[in-house]
This record gives sequence, C-alpha cells and structure tokens, in this order.
Amino acid sequence: MEIIASRLKWLREHNKLGQKEVAAKIGISTSGYQKMELGVSKPKIETLKSICKLYDVSSDFLIGLSDHDKETEEIYTLLKTYEYMKDDLQDEFTIKYFTDKYSEEVKKEIERRIDRTKLYLYELEEEYLLSLIKVPIVNIKENEYFSKLWPLEIEVVQEEDSNSWFVFIVDNGNDQIAALVENEKDFEIALSIAEEYSDNTGIRVSVSENTMRQ
Repeated sequence: MEIIASRLKWLREHNKLGQKEVAAKIGISTSGYQKMELGVSKPKIETLKSICKLYDVSSDFLIGLSDHDKETEEIYTLLKTYEYMKDDLQDEFTIKYFTDKYSEEVKKEIERRIDRTKLYLYELEEEYLLSLIKVPIVNIKENEYFSKLWPLEIEVVQEEDSNSWFVFIVDNGNDQIAALVENEKDFEIALSIAEEYSDNTGIRVSVSENTMRQ
C-alpha cells in the first residue's frame, strides 16, 4: 500500500472515525474515499486540503515528506528545546567551574540541573521514538534526530530468571532508547511485534536468549 493510502487509513483509525464519516466531512463519496485508502486513486488538491484540516496535519505528512503528525511534532519540539537547555547548562557549568568567585554549592546545583535535564531528555527521546514508529512507512534512518544514532536495532531479549521476553530499541552504542514489549511469555508474540515494527521502520531485528539488558 502506498504511503498516502497507509497514512489516510492510520489517521482515520487513530481518530476513531469510519470511512463514511470521513468521506462526509471532506465532501466526497464513500466509495471515492475508499479508493484513496486502497491506493486506487489519489486525493485531489482540494480534498487533500480538507483532509489536512480535518486531522490537523500537513500535506507533507500525508505524502511522506514528513513523519510528524501534530502529536509527534509537539514531542519533537519539546525534545529539541531541552537539548538546547542541556547545552546551555553545560556551557554555564564549564564557565563557572573554572571561576573562583562561584561557590562549590553553585557549581553542584548546576550539575544537578544538568542531570535532571538529561533524565527528562531520555524520557522525551523514548516518547518521541514510540510516537514516531507508530506512523505508517516511517523513515527513521533519515530522521534528523535518530540519524545520528543509526543504525538502530530492535532486540528481542529473554530474561533468564523468568523466561519472559522483552523487546527494546537500542542505538549504535547499544544503549536502550525505548521498550516496546515487557514480560511477554510467548516468544512468537514478542518476535511478531518486533518484526511488525521492523517492517514499518527498516530497523533490523536481533534475538538473544537467556540474557537480559540491564
């Protein structure tokens, strides 16, 4: 299924709407809309505008030039804001660390602020990735943020003590970015979920038995 058709279906289901309901809202016949979801036809310019208005997304998102819907864009904006904050705090710490007029308590407070900002950044990074990989036919490799961490890998990992399966996404330094599945007893289910995400994102899958990421 082509990208426009896939994203039309995803947006509709994500917003809990029926095909007939969407068709009425954008001013076309139900059969005309169904053909767009099947990839048989493409939306005309005016229809495209109506769809973008209905879901509050850009035309770039619908045609695949962007992978950000409204929710994902908001998370990404917050992520970049905290990245800049972290850099500013680190610059401030470097300046004050080598300046005698600042007390040790002032320097320690900046360190604490840096640690809190980093922790929140990790949480935002996971939230952003989890939001992004739900979008149909998403290009993680070319993503501005995750391209620097590429290649990513989807790990299917068995916990030795419980024999439960976990699915993680890790970066090129083997650091965990996001958890997709936790405490799944059925290996086939865990693997199926991993492969589904792999098909959508292009991130390869690896399987490790009797080991567990700390």
